Amino acid sequence: MAAVEKLKAEKGQEAVDEATCAMGLSLGEYSALCFAGAISFADGVKVTKARGEAMQAASDAIDTGMVSVIGLSKEKVGELCEAASEKSGEKIQIANLLCNGNYAVSGHMKACDTLAEIAKPEFKARMTVKLAVAGAFHTDFMAPAVESLEKVLEILKSISHVSLLFPTLMPAPTLILILSKSFLPSK
Repeated sequence: MAAVEKLKAEKGQEAVDEATCAMGLSLGEYSALCFAGAISFADGVKVTKARGEAMQAASDAIDTGMVSVIGLSKEKVGELCEAASEKSGEKIQIANLLCNGNYAVSGHMKACDTLAEIAKPEFKARMTVKLAVAGAFHTDFMAPAVESLEKVLEILKSISHVSLLFPTLMPAPTLILILSKSFLPSK
């Protein structure tokens, strides 16, 4: 929402009004909903706060993390995750496609460490970067966050003109959405 305010300040309200859709990934989904007028800013803050608290609690329950793997195909990253899981005895999996050849993986910290150790020498990854995050986001490690967050997400179920997906691979409520502003009520 800060970017919208910056756009407004630099280019005027007309530039903001010309936008025809809003998209978001992870926390950006709530900004997209607010920008498009599907939920109020106050509701967006409420949902975002609840999501952060629920996911932090899930992160605190087990030592997990994320690693960016650069220079491999999705298939090779999948094989790398399998090898790191087997070698460490802990789970790790692809969490996000960041861009072509750059995948974020999430899992138990022991598996993250193992993956980072074997990615270059055994799988010829260009590089790995351990991400400075609190947990294994976008994976089933966040499942403990679901129950507490489901209650606050009731606010989103009333949005009849938005399709919300809660993928099986991402049980922590992760919205995947593209909103067309033309379908939304006028502000």
